[in-house]
Amino acid sequence: MKFDKFTLKAQEALATAQQLAMAKSNMVLSPLHLLSAILSDDEGLAVMALKKIGANIERIKEMTESELNRLPQGQAGPITTRTTRLPGRSQCASALASGAKRACRAASSLCSASACAQ
Repeated sequence: MKFDKFTLKAQEALATAQQLAMAKSNMVLSPLHLLSAILSDDEGLAVMALKKIGANIERIKEMTESELNRLPQGQAGPITTRTTRLPGRSQCASALASGAKRACRAASSLCSASACAQ
């Protein structure tokens, strides 16, 4: 997919994710980098949606940072991506809904009781 086909916000998130990967000397640009970039935008749609369902944003940020610190580091150079194919909207929506249901069933501390009842 061509970078210029993404929305401005998506381009910014990808650029921030790449900068984060470079700053941490990670050789692979992973979904964790993108998640961290998305979570860093406190006024962004994703953070607002997570807050709306009662997610603990600070805990998610801590967990993301912890996992980022576990990624292998290497010499500076070109960063590659883990995947070359991006999922479509329906796949993303289905994955999010499935993940939310599983998190609620597991009584995750990241999901409020009111969100689980919906």
